[in-house]
Amino acid sequence: MLLLIDMLTDAKRILKEKRNENANEKETIDHPAARTIPIIAMTANAFAEDVQASLDAGMNGHLSKPIVLEEVIKTVARNLD
Repeated sequence: MLLLIDMLTDAKRILKEKRNENANEKETIDHPAARTIPIIAMTANAFAEDVQASLDAGMNGHLSKPIVLEEVIKTVARNLD
């Protein structure tokens, strides 16, 4: 399984929730695989700082729009076991 998230705002919200979980030492995700599913941000923001912001937000990868099929394939392949 792999998730593509369209919008950096969602990525930032996920990171905030992750930080809240760590601060409270409380598990909020019930499924054991939930923490192992790679999440790739997909956004129109393509600058290096945008890519870094996605990674800082907890994403496993970053794809910029317009989508380039070769980049999608490389990114997905890097993030699947």
